[in-house]
Amino acid sequence: MKNKWIQQGDNFKLTPSSISVKDSLPNGIYSINQDPMTREFSLNRIADKFEFDFEIINAENKFINHVMKSYENTTGNLGILLNGLKGSGKSVTAKLIANRLNKPVILIDMPYRGISEFLASLEFDCTLFFDEFEKNFDKDENTSILTIMDGVYNCNNRKVFILTTNELKINRCLLSRPSRIRYIKEFESISDEFINVLFDKYLKYQECRESLLKYVKILQTSSIDTIKSLISEVNIHGPESINYIKEIFNAQLIISYYNILTVPSTYFDNARLSEIARTKQECLDLLDKFIKSYHTDRHEGIWNSIKYSKFSDLGCTQVNNVQFPCPLEELKPGVPFSRSLIIEEVDLKKRIVVVRSISDGGRRYYYICPE
Repeated sequence: MKNKWIQQGDNFKLTPSSISVKDSLPNGIYSINQDPMTREFSLNRIADKFEFDFEIINAENKFINHVMKSYENTTGNLGILLNGLKGSGKSVTAKLIANRLNKPVILIDMPYRGISEFLASLEFDCTLFFDEFEKNFDKDENTSILTIMDGVYNCNNRKVFILTTNELKINRCLLSRPSRIRYIKEFESISDEFINVLFDKYLKYQECRESLLKYVKILQTSSIDTIKSLISEVNIHGPESINYIKEIFNAQLIISYYNILTVPSTYFDNARLSEIARTKQECLDLLDKFIKSYHTDRHEGIWNSIKYSKFSDLGCTQVNNVQFPCPLEELKPGVPFSRSLIIEEVDLKKRIVVVRSISDGGRRYYYICPE
């Protein structure tokens, strides 16, 4: 096989005979390489398309179909921004869109020096995929992408920009500019409908469904990753471990702040009210006053046993400001009160909640006064 030579002006460079010259890139997924000495760019083909090592259950088919219809009925560049939680499905959605476009996909994972000029020099239709854009391109650096998005260069070639972000900390010139970013899709906690799809497909112990649904509702965020991990926990450890799983599972509960007053158990059955010869409303009013007085007087430094004696017939022990797992009106038996306590009984009219300790089964009685 004969040697081949590459000519650049009057310079000729011997090159391996296996080299071939292409007018454009074949379809596939490409990573970017930059020579540290010469700063020259090259593209390395790493896959034919995006593959998934798990079964795809995607809740964004409507959005993907909408994007594809727009692409097929428009010209020029197209920008898509997917923003939201890690594990919420935005990267999967981005990859599914890239596969549907069926063009060369170039992964841009860092702000290489001269990257804008290199991307602008690409004279073929392609998809430019910026994963975690706000981390890799700060607000000043990402302005260099704007001129490419505007189609100033190579207007005969079409580029689709897919950006994923965890937070919308990007140049505001990218926002409210459909000519640059046509679509912004927010990925938040997944819907109840999609959660049930995951339970139908993966949950081995369907008798745990109702308990898990209640637990998921009080999570601050419920991503696909979170739900699948929770299902895996129950499938591995069984229904008998579900309360312990909730106690140790790495997920943040919804935070609501309330003042609580530890009260005698007799308040829950109204016996204490007759003992102190007060109506129920009078007792509740006094409990409210107790809490307000406690916080006000303690702040002013005058709380003492004389003050406390005014409320001694209530038999209350202490006031605490605590985080609740959900709004007061959503408290239900079976809902975790904290990582170690489960709600056992609720009387919203009296605002008294009975909780049970997961570890020792002990019961506590709380009177609740929202802040």
